Amino acid sequence: LYADSGTCVPYPDALPVIERIQSAELDIGMASRRHRETIILRNRPLKRRIISRIFLWAARMITGLPGWISDSQCGFKVYQGDAARELYRECRTDGYLFEIEILLLAQKKGFRVEEFPIRWTCDPDTRLRPASDAWSVLKELMQIRRRMSQEDAAES
Repeated sequence: LYADSGTCVPYPDALPVIERIQSAELDIGMASRRHRETIILRNRPLKRRIISRIFLWAARMITGLPGWISDSQCGFKVYQGDAARELYRECRTDGYLFEIEILLLAQKKGFRVEEFPIRWTCDPDTRLRPASDAWSVLKELMQIRRRMSQEDAAES
């Protein structure tokens, strides 16, 4: 399990997913603020929600992130241990977007990934600065796409 430092999600929300991983039904559970059963206790400001939607669209268009993923950047994920070790050993992205590369690698390797609902409270203490970080985010998305394409070509 890993969680962003803002503790926006109560740790017990992971228990059903941990049980599914322990019973070998699932390899990766990813919390989603957009899951239909998620309860938002304190939402992000409208501007951040809009930026989040734009980012998700860009990530799908640029990297090929699957359309069923509704919230790649929610920092609360649960992994089967061997899956986590394999994916993080291969991940090269060390910025905000490492989760995109992890999810693309998981898809490529056939890991079973599902989103799960949470109780979520916005932590207003964010390190992301949308205006000044936009170019670096786009650049990082392009690097992830290039890296994944190179790996696909090397395997062919």
